[in-house]
Amino acid sequence: MEKDKSTPHATFPSDGSDPGFYQRICQIGLKTKITFIIIFIVVGVLLIASYLDYHLARKDQIKLYLDRNLYIAKQIDASIPDQKLSQDLSYIQPEVEEWLLSRPV
Repeated sequence: MEKDKSTPHATFPSDGSDPGFYQRICQIGLKTKITFIIIFIVVGVLLIASYLDYHLARKDQIKLYLDRNLYIAKQIDASIPDQKLSQDLSYIQPEVEEWLLSRPV
């Protein structure tokens, strides 16, 4: 028995995927393919930019809070006129609470 060689056999990937998918991709026009590639690149760039913006802004916010806390600590230290008074800090409590409440969250 001879095989009929008159009909061409299409070669499809042997990974078990749908051969119709590859045929549909081949039928898409060049303009459409280029449009999809451009959309993919733009979305990728936007995702990367958003990710970097979020993490850099978060890092700056943490630095800002640390700087403000350092400022408050220096103000508290400057408000203690004598080291002997540092043993009893009850008079500073209202001032510290005022500083903490006045700073933005």
